[in-house]
Amino acid sequence: MPPRTHRSAQRKAQVLLFYLEREGSPFREFSNFYRHSVPFSFELPAFARREGLPTTVPCHFSEKAIMLTKAALMRDQEMFLDIAEAKDPKSCKALGRRVRNFDEDLWHEHLDEVAFEVVRQKFQAEPALRR
Repeated sequence: MPPRTHRSAQRKAQVLLFYLEREGSPFREFSNFYRHSVPFSFELPAFARREGLPTTVPCHFSEKAIMLTKAALMRDQEMFLDIAEAKDPKSCKALGRRVRNFDEDLWHEHLDEVAFEVVRQKFQAEPALRR
């Protein structure tokens, strides 16, 4: 896209700003650290499924779903299982940073798809979020 068109498109884009997952924070449901009262069943995208790993994992927060996908994509079964057992989003994020055999190109190749799929599944699972 030529720069002029790009700037024009940028001005028309509506961006929804959010930061905290805390009660009362606007749009907190979009945070990867937002805790669902009931876990949603996250189904790994087809490109990340690996033999020996579950295809569906209950997640109380989307950070877990993202880091599970990262570990599966990089074929780190041990870290996948550790992330699946993590009880809070901060721990999931820390474990995700320790995924072995990390291939940045592979991760970036699928990152948009991962983000879309995680958000789609979490909002599909909890109708109250779709206000």
